[in-house]
Amino acid sequence: YYYYDGLYPYSKDLNTVSFVFDITDRGNPVLTRALTQDGSVLSSRMVGSVLYTVTRYFVNTSDKKNVETKYAPSVNGDIMLCDDIFVKDTEDECTSYIVLTAYDTSDADGKIGKVSLLGSCDEIYCSTDTLYAVSSVYKWDSNNENGLDRTEIYAFSLNGTDVAYKASGIVPGVIDSQYSMDQFGSYFRLTTTDYDYSKDVAISSLYVL
Repeated sequence: YYYYDGLYPYSKDLNTVSFVFDITDRGNPVLTRALTQDGSVLSSRMVGSVLYTVTRYFVNTSDKKNVETKYAPSVNGDIMLCDDIFVKDTEDECTSYIVLTAYDTSDADGKIGKVSLLGSCDEIYCSTDTLYAVSSVYKWDSNNENGLDRTEIYAFSLNGTDVAYKASGIVPGVIDSQYSMDQFGSYFRLTTTDYDYSKDVAISSLYVL
């Protein structure tokens, strides 16, 4: 539904659809595949012919009377199984999911890979074997003087249409954009900016995981 003239991002019915068209005959495009997954699209990447799509799915926790409220995301109308859903080990309350799907765009009936994490995501970085989802978290100390900002990192392994949650990490400060991250070999590198609000100073740092 709509909030003023924009799509309200917390609608429980919001989802993302990706379509594949065969354009061999440019005058007659043919739809060969479609995939629907819960949440608003964050980004997508292609590795070879495999399409990886990341969405953010927000659970509608305000409707306490609706017994049909769905607390887990769906892919193509099927609610994801427990084995495909992971929960981060922090005390932060979170009512959103990162949903990652994968399918081969050259195979109309091929396997759909899917995995989900109960957490938030602002940016992604993708190599040929790993997709990183990062989230900036802003905190304050008890005196509201110094920032305790951090970046949470979630790594998902990619092997064709096989996707799986692999690892996570936390570093101080927040990233500026997707261009603040890259992978070299088995190392993930990112730069963050941390602010000392009491001194009005910004500090940039480089971390390697």
